[in-house]
Amino acid sequence: MIGVLTSVIGAARWQSYASNQQQQRLNTTTETVASTLSAYLQRDQDLVQVVRSTVATGLTTTNTSLEQLFTTIGPERYPGVVGLAYVE
Repeated sequence: MIGVLTSVIGAARWQSYASNQQQQRLNTTTETVASTLSAYLQRDQDLVQVVRSTVATGLTTTNTSLEQLFTTIGPERYPGVVGLAYVE
């Protein structure tokens, strides 16, 4: 009888430990994803700000000038730059 009671108590404690570990892993993964997504969004906002200021200050903005800008800032740092184009 004592052995069964000890086993039940041990199983309950193990279940609690395993549940806490799963929750901790989920929280860590969620924080990592949120941080990564936030960094990507901030980089894209930075890119939009650069393009906006370039267009606003340039007397004539052409596809050629934007292409030079996009090549300079590079798609490695700003992958979103690949999808941008200027249409007059």
